[in-house]
Amino acid sequence: MLGSAGWPDKGTREDRLVRIGPFVVHNQTQSDDITASAKILGTAEALLRDSGVPEIEKILYGDVYFVGQIEKNRRRMAMYYIGNDTVFLLLVKRFEDSILQSLVHEFGHRYYNRIWSRDKKIEWAKHHRAVAREAERAADTTLPKPGDVLKTEQGDRVVEKIAPTRRGDMAIVLEGGGALMVSSYVRVIEGNAVRRAYPTLYAAKDDEEHFCEALSLFCTGELAEPH
Repeated sequence: MLGSAGWPDKGTREDRLVRIGPFVVHNQTQSDDITASAKILGTAEALLRDSGVPEIEKILYGDVYFVGQIEKNRRRMAMYYIGNDTVFLLLVKRFEDSILQSLVHEFGHRYYNRIWSRDKKIEWAKHHRAVAREAERAADTTLPKPGDVLKTEQGDRVVEKIAPTRRGDMAIVLEGGGALMVSSYVRVIEGNAVRRAYPTLYAAKDDEEHFCEALSLFCTGELAEPH
């Protein structure tokens, strides 16, 4: 009940309703021209239906709300609210390609939460963790040599030497002052390698977002090997 307080207003006048394929669109904006967003919704439906993903047609239903803003975030293009099983789409007349992928991603959340079995989710979670482990093992954690340039928050810095600290740790000492702990350097390298190992950087967040990102790229023909 507390979570529902953050849901968008679902009230829509009857004259602002229109059916697009299996969806009932609620236009909650001031604009009467929904052509661009209707096209994106129709394309998303076709891509999902033709994807060959098992039981994908079961997520193609229900109310879709065209809105001018989602969760006070002017950059969010689409959203799936699991609590009331509703899809929201930013009414837009440009950036169709990026919004299309975002919309398919949100339908992926419906598929993940309402279609996939517990066993499938467990299997995918194992895959998600395996990607991270493999990336960590393959990460090049070779330490820089004196004279090498490191990119830091303060800009490019030249390595002076690798030296032990008073506590017995190892540090990368930088010319002009300052140092970076070797353990921190390795964690950053491994972390960057893990994020790059997923279909997108956002897919590294968790197993569900990984699935939704992979699905959206798969449906739009942009999912690279080996994903």
